[in-house]
Amino acid sequence: MMTDFCTPGEGALDAWTEGSKPVRELLDFVSRVTDPDSESFVPEEDRVAVFDMDGTILSENHPGDLEWAMFLRRVMHDSSFTPDEKQKEFAEEMIEVIRTEEKIVKYLDIPIQHASDRILRAMNRRGTKEGMRALFRKLRERIPGVVLRTTVMVGFPGETDEDFEELCDFMKEVRFERAGVFVFSPQEGTVAASLPGQVEEETANHRHELLSELQEKIMNAYSDSLVGKTFRVLCEGYDRIAETSFGRTYADSPDIDGKIFFKASPRPRDGDFIDITVDENYEGELFGSPAKEAES
Repeated sequence: MMTDFCTPGEGALDAWTEGSKPVRELLDFVSRVTDPDSESFVPEEDRVAVFDMDGTILSENHPGDLEWAMFLRRVMHDSSFTPDEKQKEFAEEMIEVIRTEEKIVKYLDIPIQHASDRILRAMNRRGTKEGMRALFRKLRERIPGVVLRTTVMVGFPGETDEDFEELCDFMKEVRFERAGVFVFSPQEGTVAASLPGQVEEETANHRHELLSELQEKIMNAYSDSLVGKTFRVLCEGYDRIAETSFGRTYADSPDIDGKIFFKASPRPRDGDFIDITVDENYEGELFGSPAKEAES
């Protein structure tokens, strides 16, 4: 796995110095934290970068990314996966792995940070808006039902009103199901803190408010579109006050996204899977009922 160099601001220094881990080490980690009864695995400590923002995922300069595709195959099948020299482009291989492996959740977190090519260059990030557009189009076409999460930053030095509007337009176009919006905050000793064109705090905060409101509408529309659909839900607990169980669908990352609440008899245990039909969306929280009850 490889870490792209970017112009770090507050909170970025630790992330960009974490370094890489070999596939064997990740496989050992998975074997330590999972067992036959485990229902899910989320690599939080061993974070990995998969997609480049230029729309291509493997080039001759990215041999580590090929190892990541091998890692996914080997986690799924616990057997050696040896590529030959003629293996197809990694972008196609990675997408195919995600599309075909049932145990891989169709949820991808791909931080774009911005959509203005000028600001992306200032951040020292590879790729362009057109490359990102092509990547997200390909993912949606090839992986039915894929949920896309991203992270964006407003107020980076040099960001103009036009740059901000370009970012908003891109968010409207791609319609990420999940997104985090952050305000740039300079940290002493970082490159970005000394860049010219520092954005006034009031302006940056206003842009954060506007983009957060926009993304909230997008996510709420997505939640509305789920009403009437049935999902396999991983039960994670029981609210004794509301007397409802709660869990998450494949579209809900632990401790980040929302939950779905439901009542079922007998009450499912934590870790059980249950098919739930979404009955209502209330401000991003979903409420549903067991599929068989919803059909009757």
